[in-house]
Amino acid sequence: MTKLRRIIDSPIFKKYGPETEYTYQHPEYPKALSEADRELEKIIANPAEKTFINDKTIKELISQPHDTLSEQLERIILYHIGQSCNGVSDDYDKDGFSAIIPFKCITHELHLQIFIV
Repeated sequence: MTKLRRIIDSPIFKKYGPETEYTYQHPEYPKALSEADRELEKIIANPAEKTFINDKTIKELISQPHDTLSEQLERIILYHIGQSCNGVSDDYDKDGFSAIIPFKCITHELHLQIFIV
């Protein structure tokens, strides 16, 4: 059986099929970042630390007030998701988007620090 035939014969496809109208609407994402958010983004998206953010940088970041840092990280991640959710424009800073993985790691570290303290 071909892959296409398995899809067409699947119960989910038969229930929802190609006639089902796609109704998902993404939420409103931030349209711009504040200067403080841009500074944080530059620190984390530093090309010299593209694959690994050094311990000193992480310690400096998590020494900031956790609520503030967490809110900034969330805004930056949501901003980049919003910039790409309807397709990526030619003027979009793709290097900034690649910073999402380190942002997620720092967010994880931040939450660990909150529970450890």
